[in-house]
Formats: sequence, structure tokens, C-alpha cells
Amino acid sequence: MTVTALMLGPLTGQPIITTDTTPLLGSYNVYNTVLGGGDTAMTIPLPLVGSQTIGAYMTIEKDVNDTTLNTLTFNCYLTDTFVDGTTSLTITQGGGYTIAVVSISGVSYWKVVGTVGVSTASSSTTEVVSEDDVDAFGDNPDDDPMVIVTDQGLVFPDLTRFGERLPTGTGYGRYGEEGLYGYGY
Repeated sequence: MTVTALMLGPLTGQPIITTDTTPLLGSYNVYNTVLGGGDTAMTIPLPLVGSQTIGAYMTIEKDVNDTTLNTLTFNCYLTDTFVDGTTSLTITQGGGYTIAVVSISGVSYWKVVGTVGVSTASSSTTEVVSEDDVDAFGDNPDDDPMVIVTDQGLVFPDLTRFGERLPTGTGYGRYGEEGLYGYGY
């Protein structure tokens, strides 16, 4: 199974979400089932995975101040699935996940790449995720394995070196011949 490299970078904070609004990629999405006055479980649609940039990710979480037993259920769009074939992800009190868009054999999927809050995982497996893009970009530091994905979450051995990874999956930054840092050199 080949999983393309995950893009790393800061997530944008969002105000607490109190409706069944689709979460935003590149954002830290926190839901509260009580603040909006509904005090019920929420069913929330995920974005269409096939139209997203491979490596884009987001965090979806239930607000720690929402102490109800109400659940958050995130449903995949129509025929989309998670890597394991499931079509939904449920979050209970004080929990959450970091999910990413991955490509396996040219097909895009959602993949849980980390947990937020208390982890219920009892064992740990590790997979080094790398993308060798030598043919597309020449020899660059992004060809090295940058992210280690475990069932306990993400490990970041070296975040930026010469190229940064952005949560929305847009562009590379690097030093140009004149020593300037930016995009499009």
C-alpha cells in the first residue's frame, strides 16, 4: 500500500461550531452540540474527498466543554470512504481526530492520522510515509521521509528543512539562488 506524503503545517483556528457545518481542510474544527441550543447529536458531512489536494488535512473534535453524551458523526460524501472502507467516523465526549486526504493506487480516501484527546489505542504500529517526487521536482529535501504515522498519532522528525508543507496542500517554499525565501523560484 502506497500512501502519499502528508503535508504538515499549522492549522487555522475556527470559532466553535454549533451546527452540522462541513469542516474545513487546513483548520482546527471544534464542535459543540449544546451552544447552538440544539442539545442533540450532530450528523456532519465531510467534503468530497476526490476534489481535495492529496495531503491536505484537518482536525475534527468535540468541544471539551460539551460534557453531554451527544455524538458527532462525520459522514463521507456519497461514494467516498476512509482507507479501511468505512463511510463514517463518530466522536464522543472529549475526543477527536486528525484526518487527511491520501491517495492509494490513484484513488483518494480519508485517513485518520492522529487522535485528539484521550487515545483508546492499545498497541502501536508505525509506517514511514514518503513521496519520491525526484522526476517531478529534481533532487530536493522533500524526497526524504518526513512523517511517521502511527496509530498513536503523528511524529514529526523534521518539519521544514528547505520546503514547508502546508495544511491546504498548496505549493512549496524554498531558498532561491539569491538566498531569498518564497514561492515560485
